[in-house]
Parts: sequence; C-alpha cells; structure tokens
Amino acid sequence: MAVVKLKKIGILGLKEKLEHILSLLQKEEAFHIIDPELTEDTSILNTFFSPAFSPRKVEVEEALHTIDAALKNLDSLQEERGLFEGLLPEKILVEEKEIEGIFEEFDYKAVCKDIEKTRFTLQKIEERMTSIHQEIHSLLPFQELPFSFNEIKKTISLPLKFIRIKEKNREEWETLLQSLPETHLEKIGKSQEENFYILFYLPSREEEIDEIIKEHNIEDFTPPDLDELPAQRIKALNKEKETLLRKKQEIRDEVKVYLAKERNLKIAYDYYYLLYQKELAYEESRESKYTFILEGWVPEAEYRQLTRWLGRNFPETACIELPMEEEENVPIKLKNHSIFRPFETITKLYTLPRYGEVDPSPLLAPFFAFFFGLCLTDAGYGVILVLVSLFLMKKLTVGKDMLKVILIGGITTIFWGIITGGWFGIEPESLPRFLQKLIVFNPLKDLMTLFVLSLALGMIHILFGIGIEFYEKLRKKMWLEALGAELSWLVILPGLIMYYLFQKTSPLLSKTGIYMLLGGFAISFLPCFKKGQNPLLKMLAIIGGFMWKGKDLLGNILSYSRLMALGLATSVIALVVNTLAGITSSIPLVGIGASIIVLIGGHIFNLTINTLGAFVHTSRLQFVEFFPYFFEGGGKEFHPLSREGKYTLIITRR
Repeated sequence: MAVVKLKKIGILGLKEKLEHILSLLQKEEAFHIIDPELTEDTSILNTFFSPAFSPRKVEVEEALHTIDAALKNLDSLQEERGLFEGLLPEKILVEEKEIEGIFEEFDYKAVCKDIEKTRFTLQKIEERMTSIHQEIHSLLPFQELPFSFNEIKKTISLPLKFIRIKEKNREEWETLLQSLPETHLEKIGKSQEENFYILFYLPSREEEIDEIIKEHNIEDFTPPDLDELPAQRIKALNKEKETLLRKKQEIRDEVKVYLAKERNLKIAYDYYYLLYQKELAYEESRESKYTFILEGWVPEAEYRQLTRWLGRNFPETACIELPMEEEENVPIKLKNHSIFRPFETITKLYTLPRYGEVDPSPLLAPFFAFFFGLCLTDAGYGVILVLVSLFLMKKLTVGKDMLKVILIGGITTIFWGIITGGWFGIEPESLPRFLQKLIVFNPLKDLMTLFVLSLALGMIHILFGIGIEFYEKLRKKMWLEALGAELSWLVILPGLIMYYLFQKTSPLLSKTGIYMLLGGFAISFLPCFKKGQNPLLKMLAIIGGFMWKGKDLLGNILSYSRLMALGLATSVIALVVNTLAGITSSIPLVGIGASIIVLIGGHIFNLTINTLGAFVHTSRLQFVEFFPYFFEGGGKEFHPLSREGKYTLIITRR
C-alpha cells in the first residue's frame, strides 16, 4: 500500500558497451531513464560530454512508419468485423526466438509494398464505381432517347436550350412555353421529380425566352458529351461495372492472403518499436569520445540487484547513487496487494500521487466496490457482471485490471441485491421463500432507509478522507494544523450525529454529542497559537474557514444521495421491463417471442446503461468528494525501458 521508493542512479561506462547495456536494461524493465542535466555546476561534464546521437533512429522510424501504414491499409481493406473486434485490443503472445526468426525470414518491405499497391488499386476501383454510378444516374432520365446529345448539337442549326422543370410545375410551365410563338418544346427525358426538355426558338426570340426563364426560375442543364445513345452508354457502363466488381472480388481474395500475414506484420512492428525505444534511450545519454553517462530511476528494492548485475556483466562500468533534489519530479510506481491492485486504474483515471504522497488506490477500493454495488442493487445483474468479467479475463490478455474492478463490483452488487430483494426486477413477494428471508429492506417501499444509508456511507467516506489527511499531517509533524483542521472535524461530525440521533432516546449520549461539538470547535482554534502569527487575525480566518468548510461538507454529504437515485433507477427500469414484457406476451401469435425480446433487450439495456452510470458516478464520488480532503496528485508515471509492445506480449521463459 504505497508509492514505491526509488533511487536515482548514474551509470558511467565505455561507449562501445552502451548498446549492449541498453538491451539488457530493456530486458530487466526496471530502469526509468532521464536526460542528465549538464549545468554550470557540472562544467567538467559539459566539457567532456555531449548529447548522444543514434545513427539508426531515422532508419527505425522509417520501418515503423512503413509497417504502421501497411497495418492501417490492411485494416481498411477488411470488410467484415466482429461486434466487439477492436473494442478491447488483444495482444499477441510471442517468444523472443519467434520474434528474431520472423525478423530474419519475413520480408516486411515486400508485403507492405504489395498491401499499398492493393489498397491503391481498390481505391481506384471504388472511385471508378462511384463515377459510373453517378453517370448512370444522370443518364437514366434519357434512356428512351432515340438519338445522341452530340447528334442534336451537330445537326440542329437553330438556337436551343436544355431545360428541366420540376414535376409539380410541369403542366403550368409546359403550357407557358408551348404557347410562345416561333418556339418548339420537345420533351427528351423524365425522372421521378423532374422533366427534361429541349427548347428550340428563332434567334429573334432569344431575349424574350431568357426573360421568361429567369422570371420563372426555370433551370437549364448541361447535357452529357455523348456520341452514342444514352441507353447504349448505360449498357456499356453496367458491363464495366460488372467487370470492376469481379476485379474487386479478386482483390478481396488477395486481401485474405495478406490478413494471414497480419500477425507477422504486428510482430515486425513491435520489433522495431522496441528498437526505437532503445534508440530514444540512447539519445537520453551523454557521451564523450570513449565513454557515456546514463542517469535514471530504479526501485529501491531492485537497486542492489541492478548494480550487481551491471558489475558482473560489465566490470568496467560504474554505477553510483545520485542525490535526490528537494523539488525533483520523481516518477511514480505503485505497488499494492493483488486485491487492491486493480483499483490503481481508478486512481490513474484521476492522476498519480506525487512522490512521498499517499497512494489512494487501496483506500478507495472498499468504498468504490460498495458504492458500485449500491448503484445497481440487483443480484441478477451482479451474477451476469461476475460471469462476463470472468469470461473476458480468461479470453483477453489486456484490460484485466479494469475487468477485476467490474468483477468485484459485481460481487458487491450481488450482496446489495440479496439484502434489498433485487433479482431482475422481480417483485420480492414473487421470489423463492429462502430469498425473501434474506431481504433486509425493500428500497421501493422503504425509500428513507436507502436515503439514510447513502448519506451514512457518505459521512463515513468523508470522515475517512479527513482521517487520512490527519494522519499525513501528523507524519509530517504538522501538529497544530492536524489538530485544528482535521481532528476538529473528526470530533464535530460524530458529535453532531450523536446529538440528533439520541435526543429522544438517550439524553446522556445526546449531551455527549454537544460536548464533542464544543470540544471540536475549540480544537479548531489551536493553530492560533502558532508562533509568528497574529492570533486575532488567525482566529477570524479560522472562523471564516470553519463556516466555509462546514458548507462544503454538507454539500458533499448530500452528493451521496446519488447512490440512492441510481439504485432506484436500476430497480424501477427492471420492473418496467418486466411489466412491458408481461403486456407484450398477450399479443396474439407473436406475444411470447416479442415478450422474450423485450425481456432480454430491456434487461441488457438496463444492465449496460446503469453499469456505466454506476462506474461514472462512483468514480465521481472518489474524485470530487473524497480525494480533495487528502490527495493532491500530479505525479508522472514510472516508465522503465521495457519490452512492452503495441501489439505483442513477450513470453519470457526462465
């Protein structure tokens, strides 16, 4: 339950050994490399050392770019995908020997070139298909035309206009144009919404014709440049279209061959990706003509092992511990018990703690789990979450920590569902006898119990947060601040509860609550006695802060009513789904089938939307109501030089 303690170390060695040292450091995955800061205080280093330059970095970047482009092209060439394919990216399990073998035997450049060529060909086919479709669409209104458009242009010496008229205005404008003297209107085509004409007229009528067309907003159109009949052109285009479709299918068959090589491409990508990480690390070092300097962070528990390993493999290399500066931004590595480790993902969604700050992951874990379950309050849904999480954890190699969070949330959902009688929205009276005996309260009938329970859990959550900050300040020997700002509220809030709860039942406990209130209020003034401060001004500041924090605490505690709201929403929607399914079942012939669809679809929707809501709102209670009392965050993650690839997980056999 802590942020792992790190040591800052420096490695000084022969330049010719740096490449090999980086390879072994990458394999050990325990060294977070930083760029050494060569300042005026290190003028000797500035004189003899300069930033290292990796001659292979550009070559590696080009290889990565080439393979990445091929994988993206291959992805775009795939027609069919599974419903969840790509949603949770699965990594390839591979051994080191296989990576080396693929790199030696697999000609990725040729494959990438073929994929790019195939994509380009398919793109051209798609573009031509679109062009054909548009041309056919433009010619369909004229498919009955007995002559070509170019024939009209060549043989008719009179002025003419190609115009189109909307179907809704056809009769009115046809009559108008046909009534004009020394003109002739010839219909040449028709679509569902428009009619197409040629308007012939004498040159002397041109101005009048233009004025009429402009006045009535009659649109002209440019006829296609065709020497053949529109019907013949449509037939030729359809034939070309069939040829292209056959060619497209042939290409799709080729794509299947490339898809079989996708695994090797991904392994080749990660080979270069890991090499690229090593080249970046190379450039983080400083070098002279014969030597290098490498600085970084290593977990304290692995420091001795790393120094022994370097001494054994590279006896000419020196490894020394460097002083940690006071305000240095130390990277953060979390280490928790396996039960709490999944909840590190929740902390990371907010931010990592700063070095030396408490890790909130194990502290939020029980609250997150119980709040998540209370937001769902349906044991049936909890069982589904547990089964789905276990299934996906078995099938997937990534995202297991988040699935474990959902698994634990599913278990607490079963607990809350059992004690509230929540089983797929079934009325508690209709449940088996043994399940009815386990019901403590029904939230739909005893709303106040759920409301009070939500606020009570919120109170405990907030008091726990204040208690953590109290402990942290004591640990830092900030005695007066710990007593005045934290302990005072740890006394006041329970005292307030005791006063109201036992007013009628136990005057002694109620009176004790008043004493706790007064005592906590008195404790809050302890910081006034801190040396170097004006007691009167400090007292006024404390009173103002006391009132402000009291307002915040009240608002924060009331925020936990969302647990009640979400729990009720799940139960009510489940009940509505069951009611609708019952109504649907009475429909003749299709009733049973429709009822099953409503039941399955409705409960899947309810489970999905409320699981998402439970996760989001439970996270919000941690981030907004809990963390501000003790957690600041802002740390950067510990990223050792490692062999973690984008697509692969390397299996190490020891």
